[in-house]
Amino acid sequence: MTLTVAAEPHRRTVTLCAQVGGRYLGLPATDPLFLRGSYDDRRAVLKGTNDVVGSYRVVIDAAGTATGEGRGAFGGLVPSVKFPGSFAEGAVKLDVRLTLAGGSEGVILVRATRA
Repeated sequence: MTLTVAAEPHRRTVTLCAQVGGRYLGLPATDPLFLRGSYDDRRAVLKGTNDVVGSYRVVIDAAGTATGEGRGAFGGLVPSVKFPGSFAEGAVKLDVRLTLAGGSEGVILVRATRA
């Protein structure tokens, strides 16, 4: 997985791009996933809708603490996605909790460091 975070300071916008690079959750590989939002001195807020994660909202505060949730991921196969995590000190740590359409749950641990 490749995770890129890019900011445009003059617009105060941020884009997070995730590239899985293969199959996951039994699904075929997808195109890169882009989450977009804005930021100020206190936090970044990324929100929107896309084909992969459905509707989403991610908040990252000035200390790097992240919370996020999504609805209707993978065309409704994953009705609910929630995660706590952090973006700090050159590392990303997310504990992504999935609730599947049948009611079962799963956790995806995302751990990345700056290259």
